[in-house]
Amino acid sequence: AAPSVDTFEVPAMSLTEARFHDLVDATQEKLEDIFDESGLDLDLESSAGVLTVKFENGTQFIFSRQEPLRQLWLAAVDGG
Repeated sequence: AAPSVDTFEVPAMSLTEARFHDLVDATQEKLEDIFDESGLDLDLESSAGVLTVKFENGTQFIFSRQEPLRQLWLAAVDGG
């Protein structure tokens, strides 16, 4: 079964900067756990609010915090 990911339904602009950072940090930690436990051949890098997942085929997922919008963005780069 696919692992579950908690979702947070908080109006974005009602978040303090500290609460936003706490939520993003917790979400990125959960994502790291999910990828670590997946058994896939990948590398994880986490720095300054950016989590990069690098797959064996060169594909990358980049999770980055967008502070002004209080959002967590996902970008995907095709490795092919």
